[in-house]
Amino acid sequence: MSLFRCCGLTLLIFLFSLTGLTSDATARWDQQPAKLTLRGSSWNSDSLKVWVFFADKKLANGSLSKAIALPAKTLKRRELRGSLRSNPDKMQWLDREVSSDYETSVLATGARLRQKSRWLNAISVIATPAQLQQIAELDFVTRMQEVARFYQPLPKIEPVAPDRNQSLNKPLGTDVFDYGNSFTQLNLIEVVALHDQGLSGAGVTILSLDTGFLISHEVFLSTHIVGTHDFINGDDDVQDNGQNIAQQVHGTATLSTIGGFKDGTLIGAAYGADFLLAKTEIVAQEIQIEEDNWVAGIEWGEQNGADVATSSLGYDKWYTYSDLDGNTAITTVAADMAASLGVIVVNSVGNDGHEGVPSLNAPADGDSVIAVGAIDLSGRIAGFTSNGPTYDGRIKPDVVAPGVAVFVATRDGNYGTESGTSFSCPLTAGVCALLLEAHPDWDYGKLYGALTGSATRATSPDNVAGYGIVRAAHALDYVPGQAHTTKGIVGFPNPFHPPEESIEFAFELEPAGPIALRIYTVAGEKVFEFDRQAGDPQALSWDGRNSKGEEVAAGVYIAYISGGGLSETYKIFKL
Repeated sequence: MSLFRCCGLTLLIFLFSLTGLTSDATARWDQQPAKLTLRGSSWNSDSLKVWVFFADKKLANGSLSKAIALPAKTLKRRELRGSLRSNPDKMQWLDREVSSDYETSVLATGARLRQKSRWLNAISVIATPAQLQQIAELDFVTRMQEVARFYQPLPKIEPVAPDRNQSLNKPLGTDVFDYGNSFTQLNLIEVVALHDQGLSGAGVTILSLDTGFLISHEVFLSTHIVGTHDFINGDDDVQDNGQNIAQQVHGTATLSTIGGFKDGTLIGAAYGADFLLAKTEIVAQEIQIEEDNWVAGIEWGEQNGADVATSSLGYDKWYTYSDLDGNTAITTVAADMAASLGVIVVNSVGNDGHEGVPSLNAPADGDSVIAVGAIDLSGRIAGFTSNGPTYDGRIKPDVVAPGVAVFVATRDGNYGTESGTSFSCPLTAGVCALLLEAHPDWDYGKLYGALTGSATRATSPDNVAGYGIVRAAHALDYVPGQAHTTKGIVGFPNPFHPPEESIEFAFELEPAGPIALRIYTVAGEKVFEFDRQAGDPQALSWDGRNSKGEEVAAGVYIAYISGGGLSETYKIFKL
C-alpha cells in the first residue's frame, strides 16, 4: 500500500476544495449560509459548535502568519524525528499559525473561540445562527462545518479470561522483572521478550489522548511525564485537582498498560518512554470527545516531539460509512497529517462488534493510522471488537492485541481489569515505541511493514483480525518477504491448565507439508513429540503429558515446531 495517499500538498488541497454537503436541518430564517455544513444539530439550536476554515494564512499587511515558537530542546527533538521519519519541509506551512487578523474578524461577530488548528487552517467557535450568518459573509472564510461529537461505546464483555497464575509472574528465562498480573497481556504480544533484550521505550516520546489521569498513582511514580495539557478546561491540570473522579478512570487505566511500572504488580509495555498527556475526552455514560479537542491535542503532541500517539477515539452516528474512506472525517485528516510529520498514530478500531456491516471508527479508517482490534488472553477475537473494511475497501483493523480482562491501574489507587479496544490500542502503541527505540530510523512504512508482516495472519488478513496478533519480537528482526514464507507461531491459551485445557499452536505453512512438534524442558530434556502428516486436519496441540501419557510438572517448557519452511521455538507455561 502507498505510505500516504492523502498527505502533504494533497491533504492541503483536500482541505480547501471540499464543498458543502446537504443537511436535513431546517433554517431558523429563510436559508442557512451556503458555506455551512450541518451533520448533527438542528439549525434551530440557540448556538452551534462550528469549524471555520480559512483561505490562507495571511495577515492584513499581506505577510504570512508567524510559525509557532518552540523551546530549543523541543525544536531539536522534533526536527530530529522529522529528519528520520518524514520530510522536514512539510512542517513549514503546517507550523504557521492561523491568521490572527482572520481570527479577530470572526470573533468580532460575538462568536466564542474553542480551539485553533494550524494543520486545518481553521478555528472552532461557539456561535449563534445570526453570528454564523455574519461569519459566512467574510471573504476569507471558505467553509464552515459543525464540530463532530464522537463516542466510544462500552464493550459487551464475553466470558471470563483464563486465570493468571502467580507462580508464572516471573518465568524462568525472563529478566529481573516480576510482571504480576500484567505478564500474560504482555507475553502474548512478545513484549516480555523485548524487555529481556533491554528495550523499554527509552528515548521515545508517546502522546496519550484520553480522559484525565491519576498521575499520583503509585504505578506512575517512575513514569517520565514530560508535558500535560487539559484541552477541555484550557489548563495543564490533567488530574482536575483530584475532584472529578470519573474523569480520571479511563485515562489512568490506558496509561498504566503502556507507561506504568510497579515491580511485582504491573509493568507497562513501554515503561521507559517519555509521556505527553493530553486530556481531550469527556466521561459521561460513554467516553465522549469533540473532534476539535482531539485535533488540538494531536497538534500539541506533535509540536512537543511525540513519536507515537495512542488514542481510543470512536464515533457513533455522526459520520456515515461512506465517510470512512480515509479522507473525510476531520480527525482522520489530522491523524494522517501527524503521520506525514513522522508520528506513528495508533487508534482503537472500536467496540461496536463485528456481526454484519463494517463498524470501524474514525480516525481508524486513516491509511496512515494503525487501527487495533481486541483479542482475549487466550488469543481469541473479542466479540465486541469492530470490523472493517474502510469504505474504499482497505483492511481494518490492521492488527489485534489483548483487550479483554486487561490488568490496569484504577482511579482509587488500586488495580483491576478492564476490557475494550481502548486497551489493545496502548499495548500496541507500546510495541511501536519499543521498535522505534531499536530502529530510530524506521519511518511509518518500515514500522507498519514489520508490525503487520510479522503478525499471525500476515499472509491471509481479514477485516476482523486484520493481519493478526502483534508479535513484537518477530517484528524487531523482520525482513520484508518473510511473511510470504511463514506466519510464525502463536500458542493459546498460554499459560494453559490441564486437564481442562490443552495448548494449541496456530500457524500456516507455505507450501503445506508435514510438521513436527517437540516439547522440551528448559534444561533441554525432551518430554513429548508428535509428527503430523501433510493433509492431516487435526490441530497441533499438547495436553501437558509426556510421551508415556504421564502428566508433567507445572512450569516453563519450550515447544519446537519445524517443517514446511518453518523452524521456531516457542515458550509455553503449564499451570
